[in-house]
Amino acid sequence: MEFNREIGKFFINGESFVPPTLPVLLQILSGAHDAQDLLPTKSIFTLPPNKVVEISLPGAGLDTGGPHPFHLHGHPFYVVRSSDSNTFNYLDPVKRDTVSSGFADGDTVIRFVTDNAGPWFLHCHIDWHLEMGLAVVFAEDIPGILAQNQSIPGNSTSFA
Repeated sequence: MEFNREIGKFFINGESFVPPTLPVLLQILSGAHDAQDLLPTKSIFTLPPNKVVEISLPGAGLDTGGPHPFHLHGHPFYVVRSSDSNTFNYLDPVKRDTVSSGFADGDTVIRFVTDNAGPWFLHCHIDWHLEMGLAVVFAEDIPGILAQNQSIPGNSTSFA
């Protein structure tokens, strides 16, 4: 995760999130089934069904607006490591839907099981950080999304 002061944008894995003109769910239902076919490019990650996903959220200093409260739609997750700790807790971690990334000297690590097909948004809960690109989308179990949503209502782009 990086912040570019000159252009006022956050980057995750080298990419700043820009909201798509058509929601990711409708893109999937319209035939886009691979991450490279979904918009915004490089901000969407496909996840297979029924797997454990572990994500490391790097801490951030006050100079980059940190710490960031990250929120994941579609799943509660387990906090297996807090940024102020060097210890991983896989035995009885706390369950949350929002967690602080912590300060620059540590990472927060979260885990969840991909058991809920859908496009799920992971973003900073500070609104202007979201507007500045601090987000990604997980397209989880695309075949499961298609199986659950056999047809798109008429003129589906009218509510996009």
